[in-house]
Amino acid sequence: MTLYRRISWILVLLLLAGISTANFFKITVVQGTLCSLGIGPVSVNCPIGTAQVILGLKQVSPELLLFVVLPLLTFVLFGRGFCGWVCPQGAPAEWGARLHMRSRKKLVLPPLPATRRRGRILLLVIFGGGLAGSFFLGIPVFCYICPVGAICRGIVGGAIGHTLGAEILVAGMILLVEITLAQRGYCRYICPIGALGSLLYFKNTLRVHRNPGQCGKCGTCMTVCSMGNSPMNDLTFPTCVNCGSCVEHCPNNALALTRKGA
Repeated sequence: MTLYRRISWILVLLLLAGISTANFFKITVVQGTLCSLGIGPVSVNCPIGTAQVILGLKQVSPELLLFVVLPLLTFVLFGRGFCGWVCPQGAPAEWGARLHMRSRKKLVLPPLPATRRRGRILLLVIFGGGLAGSFFLGIPVFCYICPVGAICRGIVGGAIGHTLGAEILVAGMILLVEITLAQRGYCRYICPIGALGSLLYFKNTLRVHRNPGQCGKCGTCMTVCSMGNSPMNDLTFPTCVNCGSCVEHCPNNALALTRKGA
């Protein structure tokens, strides 16, 4: 599964670079980045960016709402799978998490349920605060700190202008903080895409399920989870990105990515 995700990330980066290069040569069948991808007259937009535009302009556009249906549907079906399989910040964030964990002399247990609840509250407070900021200030607040947008703009700059803009430093700074201070802190406590994904979990949304009869409580799932979750204790929501690392490494095959409980 790790190999498949690496291939997915590489394909996403190649796709973004290819689109930018094609646009540079006036081939405009497909335009844009992950923030807003247009195919002919149809566009697929970031739900968070769209919400900020609507709040900033203080008017609702039916066309903009139509363009976010597909991304919202993917969250309903696959949870935070975008974070684990598509997000260009995902790969460096995982590498940063490994460096963060290796810097510790012993395994740090996942947060207790009460601490996890506070973490989710913080995520939702920042989510709501950013949207409120867009409403009152009239600017897309999250877009200034979003590593996805920064990486996409960096790829466009590299493909078209052969330069990397200063905005790529945003992604680098976030990664540095995650390596030294907070393991995947942006993904767990700040990312608005992650917050939105956690709000769109339903009964049949894809997620990690555990078979208690097969689970040996060995802790392997804890050691491989870059998000600091504990699938063996059913402590994954709302930060699980459905990367499948715990499923792949479970020695007892007690974990599975499914839409229904075991």
